[in-house]
Amino acid sequence: MLWDAPLLSSWADAFEARFGGARLRAVRPEFEARRLTLYFRDSTLLIRLHPSETGLFLLDAAAPPAEARPLAARVRGAGCAPDDRVLTLSFLRVRGSPAQVDLFVELIPNRHNLALTEGPERTVRTLFRTEDGRRTLRTGHPYAPPPAGSDREGRDAAVTPERWREVWETEATVSRRRRALLGAFAWTSTVNARALATAGPEDGHACWATLAAVARRERPPIPVILADPRGAQPYPVPLPGVEHRPVSDLFTAVDLANRTDDAPPAALLSAVLVERLAGHVDARRSRCGRIEAEAAALPDPDELRALGDLLLARFGDVPQGGDSVVLEGFDGVEVSI
Repeated sequence: MLWDAPLLSSWADAFEARFGGARLRAVRPEFEARRLTLYFRDSTLLIRLHPSETGLFLLDAAAPPAEARPLAARVRGAGCAPDDRVLTLSFLRVRGSPAQVDLFVELIPNRHNLALTEGPERTVRTLFRTEDGRRTLRTGHPYAPPPAGSDREGRDAAVTPERWREVWETEATVSRRRRALLGAFAWTSTVNARALATAGPEDGHACWATLAAVARRERPPIPVILADPRGAQPYPVPLPGVEHRPVSDLFTAVDLANRTDDAPPAALLSAVLVERLAGHVDARRSRCGRIEAEAAALPDPDELRALGDLLLARFGDVPQGGDSVVLEGFDGVEVSI
């Protein structure tokens, strides 16, 4: 499952529509596992920023554990930087100060980060990552967003069919056309670029125009699950030439895609506990492997059983105190035991 700018922007729009005014009870950061859990009254939001598990997952309501940090607040809004993968969730404290609380979730490949800030100055209180090569973040200091990406066409306004065709026709192969579209137009990504490059210029432009309007919150999404070779992919619009399954909303799409990708069922367990359990499982598997290896090295049980039967039948011929004996087998051939 990949999170590009159109998907993240549509998810933010859906979150604001569904959770605007919702009551937040507590948050639980897990720094080593790079996860943050937000406990609302009616649901739970799990944010995963580990390379092996990245995304935003809406789960059933759960009681905050003892290690969670109380945060009585209400959802004030949600949004994204245009054509970027930085999500902002804004809250307003029910009591206490400073009243303003913001959560910044950066789903930028290889630079995943999260910062929880307070006050209009957006002073960082919780931070997952301090360095990303282009800036330095510190708790107790104002949050600095990542540098803006390239200013591609169509970020804030429409692109004409003529301009789309101009770029589309500059390259003859799908792979080169895909790179050209990615470099020229906002809201294109590794999720949608191949479909846009494979479709004709008219169909490709029509799909991009719909996708951009949804990402800019100018029209509602058409949530689907795409049949992507990399796995089930939730998306705010269908893509030309790509098999898809309609779903009721983006939250459902993400949930179903997450299940298809075989996500861990115990999503709300402490990462430390999960790691310990995984260690125990690995130890048991290792022990089972050693036992299986020892069993494979043992002699054939049928042969051992035959020798035992021979010893019992020739017991009177076995000398006392000896380490070995040669007996006549049942077929008349001598056997050394």
